[in-house]
Amino acid sequence: MSRVRSRLLPALATMLTLGTPGALAAQACLGQPSFALNHLQMTAGAAFDKESTSFGANLIGGSESVFGGVGIGGATFDNIEGSTLLVGGTAGFQVPLTSGSAQICPIVNAQFGFGPNNFDGLGTDFSSRAVSFGIAAGGELFKSDRVALIPSLSLAFAYNEGRYDSIGGLLTETNSYALAGAALGFVVSDKLAVRPSVSFPIGLEGADPVFGIGFALNYGGRR
Repeated sequence: MSRVRSRLLPALATMLTLGTPGALAAQACLGQPSFALNHLQMTAGAAFDKESTSFGANLIGGSESVFGGVGIGGATFDNIEGSTLLVGGTAGFQVPLTSGSAQICPIVNAQFGFGPNNFDGLGTDFSSRAVSFGIAAGGELFKSDRVALIPSLSLAFAYNEGRYDSIGGLLTETNSYALAGAALGFVVSDKLAVRPSVSFPIGLEGADPVFGIGFALNYGGRR
């Protein structure tokens, strides 16, 4: 079981708070549509590494200064039966830079994972929890009347805990690590966005780069 166990926590750790699938983010700091005109955002997406796939959807509210939201998703693993239910939340604020079209955003994320259960055939159930704090920065590389191209970079420090509950007792595994990421947002009419991304775990043994694709829709016009 140790080999299987060693693959679960690193895989979930690199997907911290649905951040890759759903891009819980706002405005230029992560290449998403701005909250200046619309105060609600729905996102969805998927992420992949060598041995796992995750997916998620999020609902986010924000203003020109702060944002926050909740998300739900799941993850599956190659050669491991069962799946993980992921729930999480995010909060942050936006700091405009002098150019006016660039931002820095401090962001905090939290995530809880449930399952897979009996993944080893011996009655062992897995659950996890994680928290991260980091900074994302981005700015408009190109903008026309209807289309904007927004690259962004991020760096976060995270803590992840996995719990293996079996008939032999409870085993806990913890990791502290960093996540570096890059994304490129294609924003249309300040409401729609497509956002490919990649993230790299730093100091997390057994973890692979994660490639993702996210979609965002802003709605709920301001009065």
